[in-house]
Amino acid sequence: RNRLARPEVRPGVGRAAAIGSEAKWAAAKWAAAGYKSENDAKWASPIKPLWGFEHDRNADAVMSLGFGYRTNEYARFVSTLRYAGYEGDIVLAAGPRFQRGVEEYLQSERVLAYRFTYHCKKKPPKNARPGRKLLVTPGGCVLDDWYAEGDSRGPRPLAVARYEMYRTWLSFYSSKSWAIAFDFRDTFFQRDP
Repeated sequence: RNRLARPEVRPGVGRAAAIGSEAKWAAAKWAAAGYKSENDAKWASPIKPLWGFEHDRNADAVMSLGFGYRTNEYARFVSTLRYAGYEGDIVLAAGPRFQRGVEEYLQSERVLAYRFTYHCKKKPPKNARPGRKLLVTPGGCVLDDWYAEGDSRGPRPLAVARYEMYRTWLSFYSSKSWAIAFDFRDTFFQRDP
C-alpha cells in the first residue's frame, strides 16, 4: 500500500511555504489515486485565452480571478510572481473589459487572460468597497458565455463561480502539473510557489 506522508511544517519556514507544501501534498495524493478526468466535457468552455496564447499542458499553473483593476494592481500579482522565478502559466479570469494599459501589460507578461461576461440578479449596495462589489453580489451572477450550453447553475457570487473556472482550466494540464489558486487582490510573491 502506497502512503503519502503529510509534509512537515517547520518553524521559520513561513506561511506561504507551509501552504505550498500542503497544496503539493494534496495534489500528489490526488494524482496517486489515479484521478481521471472523465467529466471534463461538463466543465468545458468555448472561451479561449486572449492573444492566441495557449496553455502549456506540461507546465505548472497559478490561477486567479482578477478584473476591474489598474495595471499596478496586476503587477503586484503577476510581476512579483515572475520576479520570484516562476516560469509556468499564469491564468486569470480577467472580466469583460480592461482599464487602460492592462491588456498590453498582461500580454507582455504572457498571462493567459480570459474575458468573460456575466449578469447579476441584484446589484450590490452602493456603499460596497470598490473591487469587491461583484464578489459579494447578494442576488448572485450568472456567467453568460463561460459554458457552451449556457450557465444552468443559477445565480451565485463570482467568488463562487471562479472555482468553476479553475476546474475548467485544470483540464488543460497533465496529471503531473502543479496547480494552485490564489486570491488576486491581496497576493504578492516573495518566492516561486
